[in-house]
Amino acid sequence: MAKSLKRQVFHEHIILLIEGRLLMLLFVGFVLFMWYLLLRDRPSPLGLAVLFNLGVTALVCIPLHAFWYRCFGRLIVMEDEIIWKCPFMKTRRLAKTEIKYAGVDFRFSSNSLQNITAMDMIYVSKYPYPEKYVGKSYKLRPNDDFIKFHASKKLCLCLREWFPEPRNRIFAVAYESFLWQDRRKYKKRTKGSRS
Repeated sequence: MAKSLKRQVFHEHIILLIEGRLLMLLFVGFVLFMWYLLLRDRPSPLGLAVLFNLGVTALVCIPLHAFWYRCFGRLIVMEDEIIWKCPFMKTRRLAKTEIKYAGVDFRFSSNSLQNITAMDMIYVSKYPYPEKYVGKSYKLRPNDDFIKFHASKKLCLCLREWFPEPRNRIFAVAYESFLWQDRRKYKKRTKGSRS
């Protein structure tokens, strides 16, 4: 039987939380400052400065579109639902009773839970995982029927306890794999320090 648990919040990698957020805010600030400088001087509507600012805005939108949800998104596991939130994006919710499919999409073609990494994605869905996106989960965005998030040891442990049998088995194996990788890294470190 699945344990009842309190609200748990999961974020992306710490680099995306700190440097990624700072970079995204610098992009937005730079574009706003460029438009401020342009509008302050009141140039002609089709002047070179307007075209330059339009080009800069378009170039800045590319990384914003690709990384905004990864830098600011968070997964919240409540007692009876999973919520994905990100500023300026629609909040996605899946109730525990609605989730029919849960698993891991491997970024690289190892397809083995023994080699799970933080690059792999954990997904929960009302419908089966789309075949054309197997190994390409980075192309999918969370929607009303599908939520994905990067795999981590803490998330696997949480979902192992949250899901009932037999759906929690994949997360139990993934958690054990993360523990096994930690033990292997520890042995390498201690073996290297003894030499």
